[in-house]
Amino acid sequence: MQCELLNCCELAKTQRYLLKNYLSKENEPWCYHTQFSYHLQVKNLSMPLFHKAVRSIIERHPVLKTVFLFAAAEIKQALNPKLSFNIVFQDVSNLSLTEQTNWLQQFLLTDRNTPFDVYNPNQPLFKTYIIKRSNESLQFILVFNHAIWDGWSLAVLMKEIFAHYQALKLKPTLNLQLAEYDYPDFIKYEQGLDNSLEAKEFWDNHLKNHQSFTSEKKQATCNYNNYRPVEKKLSAELTTALLRAQLRLKVTMKALFIAQFIRMVEDETMLAYNTIGIVTNGRNVQLKNPLTTLGLLWNMAPLCVELLPDYLRHINNVNQALANVALYGSYSLMNILEAQNKDELFHAAFNFINFGGANLLSADSDVDFLEVEGLDKFHYPLHLLVGINPFNKDISLVLNYDTRCYSEQEIENKLDAYIKGLIRIINIS
Repeated sequence: MQCELLNCCELAKTQRYLLKNYLSKENEPWCYHTQFSYHLQVKNLSMPLFHKAVRSIIERHPVLKTVFLFAAAEIKQALNPKLSFNIVFQDVSNLSLTEQTNWLQQFLLTDRNTPFDVYNPNQPLFKTYIIKRSNESLQFILVFNHAIWDGWSLAVLMKEIFAHYQALKLKPTLNLQLAEYDYPDFIKYEQGLDNSLEAKEFWDNHLKNHQSFTSEKKQATCNYNNYRPVEKKLSAELTTALLRAQLRLKVTMKALFIAQFIRMVEDETMLAYNTIGIVTNGRNVQLKNPLTTLGLLWNMAPLCVELLPDYLRHINNVNQALANVALYGSYSLMNILEAQNKDELFHAAFNFINFGGANLLSADSDVDFLEVEGLDKFHYPLHLLVGINPFNKDISLVLNYDTRCYSEQEIENKLDAYIKGLIRIINIS
């Protein structure tokens, strides 16, 4: 690695935004401390080769050696080529399945309560755990600070790990070269966005009807954010019906879910126009593999939409607004907040996760996903994550919430009402 890669670099704006909220005591615990846990079945499992595959791929990518420097007034980032990764191995194969599940829940909870030391440039912001569950199954856990990379980067990394594991089974001595590095590409890309008068004018116009709302802190409920997400999986019948409704209405699946989420938010705000944050993909054909690009390729974009009483008109309105926002979704939220002279624009955020095109496993792979779990908590009081399993197409809803604002029963009720709203969309479409 060239020594100039150690030079301090400016942070991408989304990174600054996430770090600010990660370090805020108001948002503890677990904010942007992202965990993904995979229960894998592996034919003829070779634990040493799997361990080697994981380490080889992690060591290959400079982006995972990102560290933050706090010496100056403004936070900088750099690459530490000497950063050491400790892949933790545990063997729980002697426990029953129930005991393993309980052990894993406690293990993940302990990890969530052990934040990354972002002030220490000699500590990685990425952790890996390999838990042996049987002779042919393991729990593979990846944990990262969300300020160094995004979900698509994780999907690409997983694909490389599984491919390298298959290759090592044929040639155990196989070694990999260090990946390329394209930080200047990203900086040029972001600076180009910053200078876009067209984007600035779009966001000024899009937010002209913005109405502010602050979620009341219910200190009587809890004075500490004792976070517990509520998850519900949609039935196969409901999923199929939503897909058919999407085709009949000629809208995206994302629009269906966001339209109903806006109704959930309006039940609380009672506003005619509601602004929610949506995760947008900042990728561009000018940018290369996300694992070679230092900086975040995703963004939070404010979506301000009038709530129309008519369900179908409301969905079409949301679908059109999403299409408009997509054109300018890479323009940094930090720029928008500055132009609006606000610290925040929304208290509720939405993330639609569909990595179906990632093709994590090759046709001849010995790996099979038994279960996928994750925790991806943002700092907003409400955060709905709609995830489509890339292997069986199951749809899960995870409503993350701040326990100082809502009780668990309130969140359960919100999700139940949300699903009823989806059913109504099906019935009238």
